[in-house]
Amino acid sequence: MNLARKKVAAEVIVTDKEYLRKTIHILTVLVIPFAVLSSVRAAIAVLTVLAIGYTVAEYYRFKGEHVAFITYLVKACARERELRGFVLTPLYMLLSVIALLGLFALPAASVGIVAATLGDGMATIVGRLHGRHKLLFSKTIEGSFALFIFTFLGSLIFVDAPIAFAVSLAVMLTELVSGDYDNITVPFVAAILVSFL
Repeated sequence: MNLARKKVAAEVIVTDKEYLRKTIHILTVLVIPFAVLSSVRAAIAVLTVLAIGYTVAEYYRFKGEHVAFITYLVKACARERELRGFVLTPLYMLLSVIALLGLFALPAASVGIVAATLGDGMATIVGRLHGRHKLLFSKTIEGSFALFIFTFLGSLIFVDAPIAFAVSLAVMLTELVSGDYDNITVPFVAAILVSFL
């Protein structure tokens, strides 16, 4: 019985950790209004400082030292297997957003950011809460559908409905086969497709 309680407690911790992780993931979408209200250059500058600061803090965490707030946040959000090494996921996200803003026009970059943050974040939350039908890489039909819906709705702010639909469908299919690299593949597929369409 005691073992069963420990297992349930561990599952709750993992779930809470995943929700905190995805909340931060989703909130990254706020870089779009920041870029619109200030400038793309200002957004890139802030994100670059964050990426450098994170890299330094994570280097020290990996060496066994503690950097206020960042180390705590990494330990609170990272999966157990990630904590054995340098936790790269936040850095991938920051670098992806920097590259999107630097390489694409703001509407295309924004759709890519929406797909990677709002779409992918909600896919995980919905998949964990309501996912019953498994697909590839532990994805679920319900999570993939959430990715499609939230990417579509968020994209409508920046592009017409037919483009938003095509991008959301492409992003959903891309995420299914991307494994741990969806922070890179998903936003770039979205931005490239918007640029072409």
